[in-house]
Amino acid sequence: MPSAQAIVDRALRAVGKLASGETPSAALAQDSLTVLNSMIDAWGLEPGTMLSILRTATTLTNARAIDPIDWR
Repeated sequence: MPSAQAIVDRALRAVGKLASGETPSAALAQDSLTVLNSMIDAWGLEPGTMLSILRTATTLTNARAIDPIDWR
């Protein structure tokens, strides 16, 4: 997952504020990070806009095979 700074740099290049290989000034980077955080906060208020991955671990055993549909 890219860092917040990488997202800010990519966005600034996309809008033409930075040339390739340039880094933003401290003030521009801070302002851009503030905007990014505001956007993320706003997206979190709308249902279904923030995606997350939940990883779960389950232990499988081979003691008995279970048919999910028992027709008997």
